[in-house]
Amino acid sequence: MPTEDYHDQTTTALTNAYVLFKPINASKAFSIINDDAADNIEISWDGVNQAKSIAAGESYDRSPYSGFLPGIWIKSTPAGANYRLEFEPSA
Repeated sequence: MPTEDYHDQTTTALTNAYVLFKPINASKAFSIINDDAADNIEISWDGVNQAKSIAAGESYDRSPYSGFLPGIWIKSTPAGANYRLEFEPSA
């Protein structure tokens, strides 16, 4: 995936509250890689309800995304997980 729309713990630290990530351009896919050795990362589509939990060392890819992706909310439990998030722009 292109790295023009890339986030990690050095650009945006995760907390134990959901943080909204919006793609720079219209996005058709994204990947989240949990680089942490112990902490889980949680994804939400609405910032309230957990949709997916990514265990330490695991990843989650959503491609192709079946609709408009205005953004995703991510948090870590506990706060501070190492991660990589990449959005793939629509062609």
